[in-house]
Amino acid sequence: MLGLETKTKSPWGNEKLNLTLAAGFLGIMAYFAFRGSGGLGILAGNPLISPDPNNYLDQLKTAIIIEKEHKETIQKIINDALHDNLKSFQYYYGLIGEDHLKEFKDYYTRLVNMETKALKELRREI
Repeated sequence: MLGLETKTKSPWGNEKLNLTLAAGFLGIMAYFAFRGSGGLGILAGNPLISPDPNNYLDQLKTAIIIEKEHKETIQKIINDALHDNLKSFQYYYGLIGEDHLKEFKDYYTRLVNMETKALKELRREI
């Protein structure tokens, strides 16, 4: 797909430990990802209410709703972990990038612009 399919050594050293940690971590991620329908709330017919910018839990709840768009990618990571076929972090980052680009073809242009604006605003507040 992205030419990054090479298998890497375990980032934790022991292959069995690698599989156990990865499956456990991904299981937690999957729990949140598989609750309800996937996809961006607005596009899935579930309008989002803008979270309180000063409330961490409101922000996190909205993140969990929105990040369900990565459900298929998380399923792939879990499947790879369970079959001892983990690939490089770079490969999985690419899959997440593709998830975003399916949503908006200029996703990363928008993200860079939004984060640049937010950093400028933050610097003015300091």
